[in-house]
Amino acid sequence: MYVPYTLHEYYDELEKEFHQLHLDFQETLGGETLHQLRVNIKKHLAFFRLLHGLGGKLSLEEIQKPFIKFTRKIGKIRNLEILQQLLKTEEIAFSVTNGYSAKIEKDIAKKRKQLKKPSKDISLIPFKEVSDKVRRNIDHIPLGNVQENLGEYFHFLLEEIRQTIHQEVSIEQLHSLRKVLKTLFFNLRLTDRMIPKEDFSKKLYDKLVGFSKQFGDWHDEFITIEKLRNNPKKVNKKVFKDLKNKERQSRQELRKQFKNIFKLTKKIEKEIYRLFAEDEEVMPLSRRFEKEKYHRIRESFEQVNIGESLK
Repeated sequence: MYVPYTLHEYYDELEKEFHQLHLDFQETLGGETLHQLRVNIKKHLAFFRLLHGLGGKLSLEEIQKPFIKFTRKIGKIRNLEILQQLLKTEEIAFSVTNGYSAKIEKDIAKKRKQLKKPSKDISLIPFKEVSDKVRRNIDHIPLGNVQENLGEYFHFLLEEIRQTIHQEVSIEQLHSLRKVLKTLFFNLRLTDRMIPKEDFSKKLYDKLVGFSKQFGDWHDEFITIEKLRNNPKKVNKKVFKDLKNKERQSRQELRKQFKNIFKLTKKIEKEIYRLFAEDEEVMPLSRRFEKEKYHRIRESFEQVNIGESLK
């Protein structure tokens, strides 16, 4: 496995993309640049978790902090843009109080202007400090335990998904599940690059992407409902009811997919062990091993979901 080289190479790509998008964002402050910047930050956060799982001595809360603070600020703009796009559709536009769309545009412009002002919240200095720490950690990864640690890490993520969908899942847990699925996808892509022997199953990637997209579509609907809920007098009651019904239906469709998501986690785990095998297939971990390793690695993570402990 080409571990240190691949991790440095991947982190170079992440940093280069982040800095370019950060510059572009200062010019456009929205649209596709904003979306790509948020995706880049999610990749960073997923990378930090994987590095921690590989044995890196990182404080996840400390290392994630500047990214979490920044993504919360740009996330407010993104959520308003989602709502604005909805209100531009003919059906909705004729059902809202006059001036509501203009108010949203004004709110977006205000938040963009705030982010363009120089401040400690968007300074690149904290990101540079994070970069230095991350690179030192990459150089000190215990290479003798890479496969074992990766196996534990992915088992932890997959078990978290399985435990969540076996419960009566709340909306908050759906949000958490959406984040873990995205983290899993980014980390599998990176692991694929570290193993030169053969590629991870494209079919499993495609299924994972499909579930992530379904969660993402529901998330946009949920955010829109929450934004409109704060301004009930601005929106036609029937239209608002239709929107809520659509979000509820999307949520139900997600829950119907839980059995398929569970099956996918099992296939992914089996595929991971196949990639790790050198001369013969590596069988799944024993139940005793799973229980011990799961609790041990869970204790090493103070938070399960990206940034959830930072309020």
